[in-house]
Amino acid sequence: MGTRPRSVVGAPSRAGREATSRNIAPVLSAAVDHYRAGRLPEAAALYRSVLGEAPDNVESMQGLAVIFHEQGRKEEALALFRRVIELDPSSRVADRELGRLLEQQGDLAGAAICYRRAIQLRPRDAASLGDLARALARQGKFQSAISHYRRAVALAPDEAPTHTALGNALLRHGDLSQSVASYRRALEIRKDLAEAHCNLGEALRRLGRLGEAVAACEQALALKPDLAEAHNNLGNALREQGKPVEATFHFEQALVRRPDWAELHNNLAIALQELGRITEAIGQYERALSLQPGLAEVHLNLANAYALCGRTSDAVAGLERALALKPDYPEALVQLAHLKSELCDWQDYEADSARVLKIMRRHPGVVPPFNLLTQPSTLAEQLFCARRWSERIARKRFPTFAHDRSVAAPKIRLGYLSADFRDHPVAYAITETIERHDRARFEVLGYSSGPDDDSQIHRRLEAAFDRFTYFSNVGNDEAARKIRADAINILIDLTGYTRHARAQILASRPAPIQVSFLGFLGTMGADFIDYIVADDFIAPAQHQPFYSERLVHLPGGWWPAEIHWEIAEEAPARAAYALPEDAFVFCCFNASYKIGPAIFDLWMRLLSELPNSVLWLGSTDGIARDNLRRAALNRGVGVGRLVFAPAEPMDHYLARHRLADLFLDTLPYNAVGTAYHALLAGLPVLTCAGETFAGRTAGSMLRAIGLSELITTSPEEYERLAVRLAKQPDLLSAIRQKLAQARSSAQLFDPGRAGRELEAAFKRMWEIWCAGESPRLF
Repeated sequence: MGTRPRSVVGAPSRAGREATSRNIAPVLSAAVDHYRAGRLPEAAALYRSVLGEAPDNVESMQGLAVIFHEQGRKEEALALFRRVIELDPSSRVADRELGRLLEQQGDLAGAAICYRRAIQLRPRDAASLGDLARALARQGKFQSAISHYRRAVALAPDEAPTHTALGNALLRHGDLSQSVASYRRALEIRKDLAEAHCNLGEALRRLGRLGEAVAACEQALALKPDLAEAHNNLGNALREQGKPVEATFHFEQALVRRPDWAELHNNLAIALQELGRITEAIGQYERALSLQPGLAEVHLNLANAYALCGRTSDAVAGLERALALKPDYPEALVQLAHLKSELCDWQDYEADSARVLKIMRRHPGVVPPFNLLTQPSTLAEQLFCARRWSERIARKRFPTFAHDRSVAAPKIRLGYLSADFRDHPVAYAITETIERHDRARFEVLGYSSGPDDDSQIHRRLEAAFDRFTYFSNVGNDEAARKIRADAINILIDLTGYTRHARAQILASRPAPIQVSFLGFLGTMGADFIDYIVADDFIAPAQHQPFYSERLVHLPGGWWPAEIHWEIAEEAPARAAYALPEDAFVFCCFNASYKIGPAIFDLWMRLLSELPNSVLWLGSTDGIARDNLRRAALNRGVGVGRLVFAPAEPMDHYLARHRLADLFLDTLPYNAVGTAYHALLAGLPVLTCAGETFAGRTAGSMLRAIGLSELITTSPEEYERLAVRLAKQPDLLSAIRQKLAQARSSAQLFDPGRAGRELEAAFKRMWEIWCAGESPRLF
């Protein structure tokens, strides 16, 4: 029991007073003295001596029961408390003590019965009301617990621990604002309650008031430095502020004090994962599950970590374990659908896709917008998904900044924010643009919010900017303040809602104009993004209602010329890749998640109609390869008609395109970098333009290179044209020649074109803002 209930021992009841003789009274008094001095054996011996003389003496039974309880002899204590209640039904104290014993043994329902009986005897006893409320809260009956706690604080308004307990029940019930009020009331009464400061911090964190949350947890630790819960809560608040390094420190401090706390291992793992320390994160998730295997959230988190390091099949197994524990777990259902698409497991594809859309509507803010881009969805659905996601971000409280329109700058100061200034397609695509910006008119700053892989492209980008700042170990608020202090006029986000995204930085509006470009193929649905850069093919003007941002059209096309790629002079013979020498080779080197059953059905029909043809696919997971082969067999196509390419250095990867005859694009998510590379290597790309941004990227490139004849607008047209090109070698040869001629003059490969067009757009954005006008399509 914590402290001894001194009010219990020696508090005579009516029955006790009648039974107590002159000889017994001094013995009871001596027993109480021994008990208060901590001499439990001596006190117990005296109580037994009384019971030897007066077997029904309630005071002795009650005192002995308390001692047995403290000595861990709980069954003997229970028996004595029950006997006391039989002898003296009005013994409220015995009821409370019996209730506490039952509560400690896990019999919460029995404990609640005892506490209710104590309340019946003394309806205005705040302590008994608090006992009952605690037992109800432990059973998950929060509304009833809150009601009883409110009665208790009404009766004893100056009892700070009861206000804290009420705050705890409100917090667990999700009444965050009321819980904050209860904790603040407790702290008005007693400023030194570390638990109240600690839990106040957690409530504030869940409300998104992260700065206040950090302050509250720090106050708790100032009062009680070893409070593991305060370290944990502080770690969570710091992590949400974008400070995973500091968060990791506090999670580790908490683990020193509570090494077997499963949720704490999970929290540390999340912070490690955000730092890119995936292997360590996996170890912490696995440790959490060894301590408490029934935590569905940890199974989900571990699955996501497995997915990040390419262990897709392990990730799927982890998600299935999460769903076995929590069958309606929306986050797990959504992620499982996406990972199954990576493995080309289409057994329940239509049902999975429909379920994701259903979850999106029922649980707004749960479906990651990127996931929706990869499955059949409309512009309207993508806008809805992105809006709900951005609203969840915006619920957090961020610093806000004012921007003075009257301040004239000699140069427009551009800030590029990205998690992908590393070995990544976005880095390849943006580097030439950064390097070629007109420094007479623009100052160009870079902000890296993702991992530093020390790659050659990372070092080249670092040198390309006028100034380069790392945010990987900097909190979101601090990063936003840094951008604001740099007086950025236009902040260009190159990440969107992809991996390592930190849209929280943008939510503070550190720059007066904020733009989405290149990294995310769709609307961000966010009030804090003003413009999205596209072209009039990818996002024609009539699509404006489905974008929260104003559309900006680059005349020469959305995708910039990538860095200069060397292409190996000689490609190996087809045999080196297990390709038949005389076959027509269709190829698609897109990521496996872009290959859905509908486009695969179409490809298999092509192979069936063209017996001397094969489909050459990119390097992919072994399970995905097996699933694709199985899917081909199910459609009547032999597995030998599918050939898989290995991973290769870039120069050899580009050179191998010469061995293929036609690149087949995917839908609903088109090729992006892979389409650019095919065209750069001289391989025609056949695409089917969809409705959404992600479904129109390859068509934009074809238009920019002057090959609009390879853009189809329906699966039927796509299939007919593929057959025609395979059966008419002269037609395909003419297209290849046209492509070869265009490579030296096409806008798509002009390294300065995108920079010039972006600069014109940025200049116009700045003029509109300085004039006090609203962003508009141009």
